[in-house]
Amino acid sequence: MNESGIGLAIDGTGSSRRGGSRCVSFVKRIGEVLHVIGSLILFFCFFYVFIDVLFRFLKLSPIGDVIELCGYLDVWLGLLGVGFVFREGKHICVDIVTSNVSDGKKYVMSIISDIVMMLFCMFMTYKGIHLVVSSYELGELSMSWGFPIWPFRIVVPLGFFFLLLEVIFHFASLLKDNKKRTALQIK
Repeated sequence: MNESGIGLAIDGTGSSRRGGSRCVSFVKRIGEVLHVIGSLILFFCFFYVFIDVLFRFLKLSPIGDVIELCGYLDVWLGLLGVGFVFREGKHICVDIVTSNVSDGKKYVMSIISDIVMMLFCMFMTYKGIHLVVSSYELGELSMSWGFPIWPFRIVVPLGFFFLLLEVIFHFASLLKDNKKRTALQIK
């Protein structure tokens, strides 16, 4: 960060383009917060299952409905973490096609892939909002505990929206890197 508290630009130069660096910094902070939330969810699931198993082992009454709650929390864990995993490049990548093509073709394939991902994320964000609203309007309740389902479904549009932001920044960095490469080739 520079003196004004604004993070570095995408290229790491610390240039004074405040808008871009603020957005990148903001998205990275969101990713860090979601990473912490995911860690807490994972810890809670392990702890919750451990306590339930311990109660059963001690012949006490089990907590019950562990599977349902942990299932919802697993969905939260996956959808909140997908943007972070994409940014870090730790997602599953099938490179059987791209490993045998030139750098230019890899670049074109990356552009097409990012465009398809952005469209998919926009669609899923839109449908996720529709899912949450309809779940709220219908008053859907959990099968075992009877609590409203819509708060658990909020993660669908949130997760895909955060992934959309990450893909947009990846797409922008691809375009920026290509401009740099083209400028070096011209010189």
